[in-house]
Amino acid sequence: MSLLKTIGFGILLLLCATALSRALLQAVTARRIAIAAPTGVHSLEEVTLGGIRQWIEIRGWDRRKPLLLFLHGGPGFPQMPFAHQNADLEKDFIVVQWDQLGAGKSYSPNLSNEQMRIDRFVADAKELVEL
Repeated sequence: MSLLKTIGFGILLLLCATALSRALLQAVTARRIAIAAPTGVHSLEEVTLGGIRQWIEIRGWDRRKPLLLFLHGGPGFPQMPFAHQNADLEKDFIVVQWDQLGAGKSYSPNLSNEQMRIDRFVADAKELVEL
């Protein structure tokens, strides 16, 4: 086998091992953060805020607990993929993670610079709280 084929095979093997490892870690994390309580909630929902489709994730162990709206640092760095890091909050609150306009699942290449304004984020947050 030539050196080039050996290197190619090694890279392919490494990619397969990485993909398998990632899938395993995702499965372990999913089991660890699963909401199994009958009074619990885990929902990923599309909402319309300011006339634009955006996404929220709702998680908690008891639907009777107070809501906690988690506001991330703004466009470009959503927190929904890291929500499991705050799983302890879900014992005392119903945590609503919101991918704000321009971030994560609420990203759209059709958004204009004019839409990405602080007053717009505040208005969207107010609308989400009222919802």
